Amino acid sequence: MKMEINDNNSDKRTKNHNVSKQQYFLTAEALLKYLLGKNERITTLILCKNMDCDLITTDYELYQAFGSIKKYDNVTKAKLVKLFENVDILSHRKERGKEKKILTHERVEQLRNKSLGDDKNE
Repeated sequence: MKMEINDNNSDKRTKNHNVSKQQYFLTAEALLKYLLGKNERITTLILCKNMDCDLITTDYELYQAFGSIKKYDNVTKAKLVKLFENVDILSHRKERGKEKKILTHERVEQLRNKSLGDDKNE
């Protein structure tokens, strides 16, 4: 079973071939929420990795999240280390068969608004 942590905080379940573990796909918004400390559930998933599930993302999702960090954001080295320790990173080009889009100011603002605007801390 594959669950996608997407930009509206809902879980989208899709089938994954021959996988017994549950998989969580972390989107750029979910990654940014983790990096900024804005979602307890996502932070717990990454920091306290469950051996019964796999956390995955793509280099493109990371690119969008990292590109959306501002100088004044308090992103610690420890959070980055845990992210790379517990999340498998796949090639966007190989997985999706598409080139990466350039990160625009509009996309950065969209990601930041969604990530910072969620005060629920789910």
